Amino acid sequence: MAGAQEGDAEDETINRSRGASTSHGMFSRLNLTVECPTEFGQTVHVSGSSFLAGVSNPSLLVEMVTTPEEYPLWRTPQPIIVQRNQPHKYIYSLFEGGKFKKWEESSARVIKCDEPSVHQRDEFVGHDTDISDYVNPDRQHSGLDTNPKPSSSTSLPREHVEPPPDAVLYLVCFHLPLTLKKDWKGTWQAEWNESLIAKTEDSVSTRIPTHWVGTVASNDGKEFTEADEKAITQVLRPMNCTPIFVPLSIIRGSYLGYCKQILWPAFHNVDVLDLASCRWNPHSTDPTLTWDQQNTVEWWEAFKTLNTTFADHMMRMLGEDSEGGHRNNVMWVHDYHLMLLPKLLSDREKDATHHRQTSIIFFLHIPFPTSQIFRALAHGEELLQGVLSADIVGFHAFDHARHFLNAGKRLLGLSYQSIKGGLIGVEYDRRTVMVVMSHVGIEPKLLKRHIARKDTEQAVKVIQKKHGNRVIMAGVDVCQKLSGVTLKLLAFERLLTEYPNYRDEVVLVQRCLRPSSRVEDEEHTSAENKQLVARIQQQFGEGVIDYTEVVGNALSAPHRLALFKCARVLVLTAVREGLNLIPLEYIFARGEPESAGVVLASEFSACSSLLNGAMRINPFDVAKTTGAFAQALAMSEAERSGRRDRDLPYISSRPSALWTYQALLDMWAMKNEASVTHIEETTSLANELTHEMTMTDFTPLDVDDMMAAYRHSKSRVILLDYGGSLLEKEGLGKYLKRNMSSVSGRKLPQPTYDAVVKLCEDKANTVFIVSGLNDKGLMNAVGAVPGLGLAANNGLAFSWPVEVASERSWEVFDYGVDWDEVKTAALPLLQKFTAHTNGANIKMRDSGLAWSYYSTDPEWGQTQAKQLHGDTVALSAYDVKVQHLRGSLEVVPKRLHKGVVVSTILRTQKERRGCNPDFVFCVGDDASDEQMFSAVYSFLAQAGDQTGSNDEMTQAEMDNIRLYTCMVGKKPTHANFYVNDPSEVAQTLSRMAGTGEKDPAAAAAAAAERQQGRGGVDGVGSSSKGSARLESFLARSLM
Repeated sequence: MAGAQEGDAEDETINRSRGASTSHGMFSRLNLTVECPTEFGQTVHVSGSSFLAGVSNPSLLVEMVTTPEEYPLWRTPQPIIVQRNQPHKYIYSLFEGGKFKKWEESSARVIKCDEPSVHQRDEFVGHDTDISDYVNPDRQHSGLDTNPKPSSSTSLPREHVEPPPDAVLYLVCFHLPLTLKKDWKGTWQAEWNESLIAKTEDSVSTRIPTHWVGTVASNDGKEFTEADEKAITQVLRPMNCTPIFVPLSIIRGSYLGYCKQILWPAFHNVDVLDLASCRWNPHSTDPTLTWDQQNTVEWWEAFKTLNTTFADHMMRMLGEDSEGGHRNNVMWVHDYHLMLLPKLLSDREKDATHHRQTSIIFFLHIPFPTSQIFRALAHGEELLQGVLSADIVGFHAFDHARHFLNAGKRLLGLSYQSIKGGLIGVEYDRRTVMVVMSHVGIEPKLLKRHIARKDTEQAVKVIQKKHGNRVIMAGVDVCQKLSGVTLKLLAFERLLTEYPNYRDEVVLVQRCLRPSSRVEDEEHTSAENKQLVARIQQQFGEGVIDYTEVVGNALSAPHRLALFKCARVLVLTAVREGLNLIPLEYIFARGEPESAGVVLASEFSACSSLLNGAMRINPFDVAKTTGAFAQALAMSEAERSGRRDRDLPYISSRPSALWTYQALLDMWAMKNEASVTHIEETTSLANELTHEMTMTDFTPLDVDDMMAAYRHSKSRVILLDYGGSLLEKEGLGKYLKRNMSSVSGRKLPQPTYDAVVKLCEDKANTVFIVSGLNDKGLMNAVGAVPGLGLAANNGLAFSWPVEVASERSWEVFDYGVDWDEVKTAALPLLQKFTAHTNGANIKMRDSGLAWSYYSTDPEWGQTQAKQLHGDTVALSAYDVKVQHLRGSLEVVPKRLHKGVVVSTILRTQKERRGCNPDFVFCVGDDASDEQMFSAVYSFLAQAGDQTGSNDEMTQAEMDNIRLYTCMVGKKPTHANFYVNDPSEVAQTLSRMAGTGEKDPAAAAAAAAERQQGRGGVDGVGSSSKGSARLESFLARSLM
């Protein structure tokens, strides 16, 4: 076939077969032959815009074949399926020793085909031209990396890391987590409080020697005498605690001043102007700011003095340990009160020994502000430099870490990248500082003991007696503005107004804590809360609210857990919030045999990204919050249990000791590595060359034209993806999902369901739904539809059409994978990434496993998924692969994809019906569905291509086949057509269903058309008797 130029095409050789008419849904088989003398070990490949020619991945190029008789001619081993009368681009390349060597020296060739079968012969251009000769001059200076670098992560998890034998862990916090008091004899006594930092049972102290360091305070607020200091030091020594005695003036200036008046509001994203406006005297007629800049200077000096005092004490303690043989000490600094300590200690060590000796971890338990808010702090850079002197910087949520990284980038010009193990590395002071995101857990054993205590049982009885049969909505919050209690009360007031039936059925039990750390804030918030409570009680009765303020920073364990056991709903409406273990404790307290409760968590809280079963609310939207209240109160026990089950296993298995130890292992693993390898984004020349060869024939589906082909056809195959094609997936918001799941457990819209049912009733149709859902989920959704075939887990299991749902059976493809070995190798890595990715979880299956990040922060989840995907390369040794789907990574057999089951469906359908399908409609919405399109193309390429076989198709038969591969959404794809959304898929299926044999007009039109010579296509005949025999055979064979 001669080549010719087409119009004004830019430097492209156009080869055309005869004719130029377009045919909707028609395709051609393109057979390519190229003349290319090669050397020993060289092969010729072709890449093109058809899916079967490896358009987007040079590793999938079609390898051409030759024989001694044909050489130097190379040909495609099977035809390439291209759309009729549409341009198809392709280019040849040379491989040597199985590896890419060079492209031919030519722009992409373009061919149009208007016949069922086309043979094209070419000559390889520039056989002696090396790949560097093909690079455009402009590309030489573009910075493009033409040599793809190997992946940075080519192994499974780091080798198991053990603590150094001489390591000592110092847990350093502003205030030691204990209570000091004198007994009746005047002797000092100390006991641990409920702080997780203080826990010694089942803690990290059982694995590594641990010492606690911090300030102490007297219960009378007075300075300690020298005798007191000696006595307290002696009392605390058996508890492995070292007290630091700081003058009260420094405590007031640093803690009550700089920390609580400057850092606390700023870190909760309250800027300087807002802070100043909040200090206006509400009783004054003169709006003069009372904020005094001089106070800030004094507070900052006190803050520096406090951190310096800690650094001096730590140097002495670490020096004593070093003399005793301890060389692998770790200092873990807790929270914002000591942000300068990492740098102060590092500088002192460098001055003394010329290098850093102590490993340092800094963990922030409150939010980190946006860079715009943080840069308003007068000493922001010093605070950043102080924290970045640690080896690990930890946060409870990705939002907080992201703000920290942005602040470092904008204030200090620092860059950051992902590193092995699901972490982030920041380059600072010629070091890589690890940034981790990991939410601390609760203590299940300790909580179980508290729940079993008699005083807890007694507290439960008191609450039940007080509120009778009312459903309890509970809240435990600090009495400060940012806790959002006022917004909670407004939403509750609206609930009682709009839902009168709840006035006698519901009570809000609200406990507000008064720690006296922000006295003015607490006083103003208390007055506001009490005013609202009085207003609500006056309107709806005193029984609707039980409001109490508690002095201190925590509600006692018996009273707290008793409230949780009684409350059906826990409401958290914080405007800004960091660490809060209340919702985790609530879920644990409502574990079996208790009935499940519901957590309503503010989307501004750290726990909202951790809990998969919580209902996320925006407390500023009072109307929607009220609706969430009503939804939670009316929620069924089954849904409440389902939500609990999404979180309880994780909460119960992640104690704080594991959280602490994981951070230590991360640090030691990093130190054991010679260097930290970063993920690098590289672009290969091959990818750039093939990028231009994306499909140019991707057009909207013309349903009218397709319906004409549908009515003319007699043997149809309809292949439907489920989620995203038949059923709308949940939209992406701030989180990858806002509710329970994307599609699992959701039913099809009724019009779509009805259309599928009717399509299955037509005996000319073979209808399959091919989904990523498991078999149980797919059965619950559409398993009852008679005559519908199902394929689950992207084709791992499939079920042939049956007329009765109870008779449905499943077949599973055997890929020869030892899943016990795979899980043993993969689980440690998946668990590690799960610990560093709030909201992620592992899904175990009989034949596979998956890592889901659907509930995570979308940016962090995708970053982690990309790194995890690279870290799982070593799993390929087990004959499995890791595929990246929407919101998850799945470990599946290497040969598994939707195309396998589609090929089986097409092949079996042909065997059962005795003919090839003359109409194929295949629809999908994401990358996994591309394999379905590929399988359809491959089947049609192979059908009748065995020379001399009885299956060989004539050109007339090929002309009768109509092929419609359809992508949902206009996106890069190898489908021939697209529709905009699932609603258009539903409309298309409804129109197809309306033309089935059940429709009299359509049946008459179809019968008339079949009498016009189309009966021979299926190999059965066109007589009514033959058609009846065929339908009878199909009805029996598909049952």
